[in-house]
Amino acid sequence: MDPHLLPGQQPKQRPLFSLSTKQVFIGGNTNVDLPMTGSPFDGTRSGTDGFVAVFSKDLGTLHYSTYLGGTGAETWGVTSIKAMSDVTFVCALTPPAALPGAYVPVAAYDITHNGSDDMFIMKFGSSINACTWGTYIGGAQSDVINDIAFYPDGKIAFAGCGPRVL
Repeated sequence: MDPHLLPGQQPKQRPLFSLSTKQVFIGGNTNVDLPMTGSPFDGTRSGTDGFVAVFSKDLGTLHYSTYLGGTGAETWGVTSIKAMSDVTFVCALTPPAALPGAYVPVAAYDITHNGSDDMFIMKFGSSINACTWGTYIGGAQSDVINDIAFYPDGKIAFAGCGPRVL
């Protein structure tokens, strides 16, 4: 994502990918139906949604795909994706409305969508379609997440922008 874009501006669509030992993880947004495979976390597209697709390293086999988003239009889609292993990945999106309950575990840092656009980070692990952690980050205004990174000790860092205090 272009870090110079302010909330409310249209994002430039860029392909996002991350490599693990045997897989290629791809994220983005779509307003058309994609092939769903591998027991999707969210198999229903609602307008424009984010998506994650996991291919073999030679891109010959689609192993897993899922939509990510709620009832609002996720025009930003998945803005960052990082593979932690062949079945574990972290991704980020900027939903314009509250996400379904399965996205936000009770023990999340922030379980409430707080503004017109809010940053959201989620981790999939144990099996490729299981959301093991997710949280909102943001204040009452429009906040956009640009990138994420993870560290060997499991900590996750993020970069984003917003007009006020998070």
